[in-house]
Formats: sequence, structure tokens, C-alpha cells
Amino acid sequence: MARWLPIDGSSPTSKLVLTDPDFTFEDTVYTSEPHREIYGGAWSRDGTEVAFFEGSYESGATLKILNLSTGEDRPLCSFSSMGNPPRRVSWAGASDRLVFDINGTMYLLDGLSSPGTPTPLGPGFGPAWSPDDTQIVYDTRAGVYVKTLYGSEPDLSIGGQYYSDWRRDPPQ
Repeated sequence: MARWLPIDGSSPTSKLVLTDPDFTFEDTVYTSEPHREIYGGAWSRDGTEVAFFEGSYESGATLKILNLSTGEDRPLCSFSSMGNPPRRVSWAGASDRLVFDINGTMYLLDGLSSPGTPTPLGPGFGPAWSPDDTQIVYDTRAGVYVKTLYGSEPDLSIGGQYYSDWRRDPPQ
């Protein structure tokens, strides 16, 4: 069964909901604290966890991991202000690494077993991993770029604008 992860932003709480493509099955797996919204939503490579942001403009945002079998969530890192809400969280296909954006800056969080300090990657939003997890594609107001994460190559402009993504083959 294909699973979708829509976010229900109804007030005063926001919800992560598991559903199938025709919405015949629906299960709320997480409800935010009052007056906080959920942003992002990225599946782990094995489909057992979801990474997402929970936050508000007044109190900032926290990146969390939700274990779908236990319902337990754990915070990974927090940002005390949220001028621009996160647009995307992207989970690497072959490792425990996340890229995400908040406040117009992209970050890399390497190793998710415990909370940590994310590494800033520079300005941009909407980062998404390449199929081999060595690059990310991201947006700026000037266009779409590709960043090689482990090397000294400059970011490559590939034109276009807004909400780029990389196609991933389903797990074998």
C-alpha cells in the first residue's frame, strides 16, 4: 500500500496523517502542541520514521523524528526564531542524514541517533538529496542549483525556479 503523509494545519493544532492515495485509510500519527504548526515531513529510508518540524513564529521550531510504531517523538535540534518557516526536510536514501532549510538557510544534520548541531550549508530553500546522496538540489530566488556536499566544486546553476526535487528509485 502506498502511504502519503499529508499535514493537516487546522487550528489550534496541526497533525501528521498517514493515508493512502485515495484517502480510504487515514490515521493521525502526531498532533502538535496548541498553536504550533507542522512543517516538512520526510520518510526514513525504511519507512519506520518521519522527520518533521514543529514550531511557531513566536517560539521558533524544533526538528523531530517520529517513530511510527511506538508513536514516540524525539527532538534533534531547535531554532529559537522562525522568520521563514521550513519548506522541506529531506532524508538521505542510504544513511542517517537530513538536509533541511529554515530562515532561508540550508543545513545538514549528520547522524540522527542523538540530538546534534546542524552544519549550515549556505542560503537556499527546499533542499533534496541526489539519488547517490552526494549532492543536493535546492532553490534560491535566482534559480535552482546543485551543491556537491563532499568536495570543493562550486554550486552549479541549472536554471528553473522553486521546489526542485530529485527522482529516487523505490527501495529494492
